[in-house]
Amino acid sequence: MLLQIDGTFIVIGVSFIFFMLIMQVIFYRPMMQMKDQRKEYIEENQRHAKVMTEAAENFVQTQEKELKDTREASKEIVSKAAQEATVAKERTIKEAAEKANTAFVEAKQKIAQSKKQTRESLNNEVCALADDIVSRILD
Repeated sequence: MLLQIDGTFIVIGVSFIFFMLIMQVIFYRPMMQMKDQRKEYIEENQRHAKVMTEAAENFVQTQEKELKDTREASKEIVSKAAQEATVAKERTIKEAAEKANTAFVEAKQKIAQSKKQTRESLNNEVCALADDIVSRILD
């Protein structure tokens, strides 16, 4: 017979159970504790990563909102500056046109006055020449 059930079988059975209890205390329990610690460490890191990801997303959203607001404000400033430049341009053109018109009127008046003076002077010269011619003819 290969398997004999006698006192050695019971001793082997009891020693196996005792060996399993010792292995449980020495090997399996510390290994299970390390496994649980690793699991907790991984879960803690995942929670921390999730919190950091949410914080980063909130930061990105805040930055995008601020960037959008800044862009809108800059567009508004640029449009105001363009309007002010257009108004200044129109005012400058109007002032230049008024100055040119004033200069034109003054030049026209000076030309008319010069023309009048030239006519009077020519008229006086013509009269003087006519008198001179008449006096020479009559003499």
